[in-house]
Amino acid sequence: MTLDLTFHRPAQRFGLMSVYGVLAAAALGVARFIPIAKWLQPWWGCPLRETTGIPCMACGLTRAFDWEAHGHFARAFALTPVGALLPVGCAVLAVWGLAVLTVRAPVPKLELDGVSARVLRWTVIAAILGNWIYMVLTRKRA
Repeated sequence: MTLDLTFHRPAQRFGLMSVYGVLAAAALGVARFIPIAKWLQPWWGCPLRETTGIPCMACGLTRAFDWEAHGHFARAFALTPVGALLPVGCAVLAVWGLAVLTVRAPVPKLELDGVSARVLRWTVIAAILGNWIYMVLTRKRA
């Protein structure tokens, strides 16, 4: 099982890392300053939750993102723990993308062998399923 993580300086400032950083910053800005969740509330619903009472795997992600952008970290984490990590990842990506744009900060290059890729894949799947089980057991309202 080998994991090779190296960093290199990008040949150009505005590359893929910068694009991801700008998109992440835009997502955080929209979540912080534009009340999309409130605007869409009358038309927005989860068909699975409405028919069965069981939340789907994506229930609460928008609300958690919005709450975290407004500084309600514990509230977002209580709603959906994995969903509460998304804005944190966006913030890291936005700062790193800005650093690449301004000072040409190093960009990571990750290479995984087959076993490492499978371990990572199953870890992500387990985290998503664990998060969904948590949401079903706690029945948090999104």
